Amino acid sequence: MRIKALAYIALLSYSSVGNLWAHGIAGNRYFPATSTFDDPAVADEFSFNTFKSSSPTSVNSQVDSTLAVSGARLLTTNWALGFDYAKDSVTQSGLAQAYTKKDDIYIKTLFYRDDLNETLLSLSLGYGHAHTDLPYYGVSSKNSVMPALTFGKGMGNLDDGLSWLRPFALVGAIAADIPVQRSPSFDGTAIGNFDFVNNQAQNFNSVHWGFAIEYSTLFLTDRFHHGYLPKDEPLHQFVPLVEFAFDSSPSYKTEGTMNPGLTYVEQTWQWSGELIVPLHQGAYKVTGFRAQLMFFLDDLIPTFFEKPLLVN
Repeated sequence: MRIKALAYIALLSYSSVGNLWAHGIAGNRYFPATSTFDDPAVADEFSFNTFKSSSPTSVNSQVDSTLAVSGARLLTTNWALGFDYAKDSVTQSGLAQAYTKKDDIYIKTLFYRDDLNETLLSLSLGYGHAHTDLPYYGVSSKNSVMPALTFGKGMGNLDDGLSWLRPFALVGAIAADIPVQRSPSFDGTAIGNFDFVNNQAQNFNSVHWGFAIEYSTLFLTDRFHHGYLPKDEPLHQFVPLVEFAFDSSPSYKTEGTMNPGLTYVEQTWQWSGELIVPLHQGAYKVTGFRAQLMFFLDDLIPTFFEKPLLVN
């Protein structure tokens, strides 16, 4: 049985077109992207993302919201070039307090894959620009280098004694944000606010890290056969998950959230939504949500995305 499975993996490895496993798949496992981190694979994809949180107090309320788009194009079966663009806004009592635009480009590689053990490892390197408009203070900007490691490990290969654990998977990532310059550049700063600029506006290294526990409903159906690789992609399923996301930096205490959510994946698209539950509650309660709609371009528009750019 093991020899048969290894021969099947070899057949996939020598395929000139990566469409068979174009999504975040290893064996019987599909790893959906969470609202905070990308999945541990490379693929032709395009997504819309939204985020909103509110912080009500007895005096006023603060609302943070984000709209974002992102996309990636396969260069080879294991390399992809991608981009992200996001616009963040902060309002208090209905009045705008700050706007931030973020855009970055990155290159990502899937450097380890084990279908039998449902394991994926990927590395990426990005370069980003952030542009923030602070009313009464001016406009600041910074450029950053952003290396990241993403992983996924499923439990579908466990023996019969632990069969109840097979639907579970652990995914996670660690991503650094390293500013190119220590102080951001400011334009249009009011004369009376130089002290704010000099004392408060500093760029610090930060690390975004976290993990998610995912549960694949595919393992509850007759589509799953223990010890065998699937004949078709393990799509058309619900994946409940709980994500834990953290931000660490020398300039502030580590902040984290627990984000329970649900993903549904089809052949050409994926929808996911997550609630936001802060792990470090401040003086007031914070509530929010994230949602994502992703399209798999190789299946949605196969004429243009039937093979990677650098594959003949």
